[in-house]
Amino acid sequence: MNKIIAVTSLVGILALAGCTTADTNVSTNTDKTLTNSQIKELVTGTAVSYSPGGGRALYRADGSYRFSDNRGTWNGRYYAKGNRLCVDFDNDNTRCDKIIQRGSRYLFISARSGREYRMSIRPGA
Repeated sequence: MNKIIAVTSLVGILALAGCTTADTNVSTNTDKTLTNSQIKELVTGTAVSYSPGGGRALYRADGSYRFSDNRGTWNGRYYAKGNRLCVDFDNDNTRCDKIIQRGSRYLFISARSGREYRMSIRPGA
């Protein structure tokens, strides 16, 4: 019984301190979905690294797109539509994913899996 109380107390203390025991990918009430124009402004002319996962995307000013990770490289054209970041790949596949702002961070939310990826954005693509 004392062990249960100790664990419950520890979990309560961690919650009060703002700590979590797992990455939950849960939206918060501070999440802001970006509009089409905000998405274009955010990514155009940049190199974006995604984590976890380690992939890197180039969003060139001419609308061309290149994504590379340890599995390979994919090319296409990007655009914003329906408040989503979309890519028409050269292999005829298309994807449109949500971009949100949570505090000072930007997150890419996969339409396929719902998984969140932190975006590290650098100018110069």
